[in-house]
Amino acid sequence: VPTDGVYTWTVNGAASTDNTLDVCPTDLNDGSNTVTATDTANGDVEGSATITYNGDNCQAPCVIDVLVDSLPKSHWIALYPVVFRIETAGIDPLNALTPVTIECDADGDSPLFKSVLKTGKWIQPSFGTNTTVIWQTALIWPAWWTQSFGLESETCTVTVGECAATDTFELNYLNLIGIPLSE
Repeated sequence: VPTDGVYTWTVNGAASTDNTLDVCPTDLNDGSNTVTATDTANGDVEGSATITYNGDNCQAPCVIDVLVDSLPKSHWIALYPVVFRIETAGIDPLNALTPVTIECDADGDSPLFKSVLKTGKWIQPSFGTNTTVIWQTALIWPAWWTQSFGLESETCTVTVGECAATDTFELNYLNLIGIPLSE
């Protein structure tokens, strides 16, 4: 591995963004794979190597997958309950005390209430699989309580514990005949 200079790395033509390269076997093809290091300071290709992959699986350090892409949000109608199914892997330990955080766009503006109020969660044991399911219950506040009038949607980011990975879903504001109810 070259130690001087600034390098970009590629695996099968897919480039890295910095001076290092972390590869999970799920990023590799069965059979031969080509790894190349390029000195970006001097424009030189330092060399390449071929690695052979035999099909082993790799678990990313942690994974969060919220199985809902979007939910409706009203401007005026009182809050309503929802249940999020969050599939996770690689978060250890994961138990009832592990925090689930949901932050939405409007939350940064010091609203009266956050867009999503978490009310409780249940963690479904993995039963020998590498996936643990969290059932997170919550209430969606109306826009007039969250001071988010005039928006068409909010992107909400979900984190679990100290996992560096996140996932998102959208709160799409209801409208009447194509006109947002806030206007």
